Amino acid sequence: MAKKITFEETLGKLEQIVSALETQEMDLGEAIKLYEEGVKLSRVCQTQLEEGKRRIVVLHEQDDKIQEEEMDENGEQL
Repeated sequence: MAKKITFEETLGKLEQIVSALETQEMDLGEAIKLYEEGVKLSRVCQTQLEEGKRRIVVLHEQDDKIQEEEMDENGEQL
């Protein structure tokens, strides 16, 4: 089974692509390939952020206990 890449790893790869596109001279074909890969990584980052947003857990103290409440993307308790 393939290891799921973390947000930080994905973002790091995207930053490397952006840097390469900004600083390296390359032919158009290579630049387009890197751009396409960057778009895919950007979408992965966006999906990971949206998943994280949906799974926000709010911790609060109640009767000296910590309760976890899952929140949806609108901040409503699930």
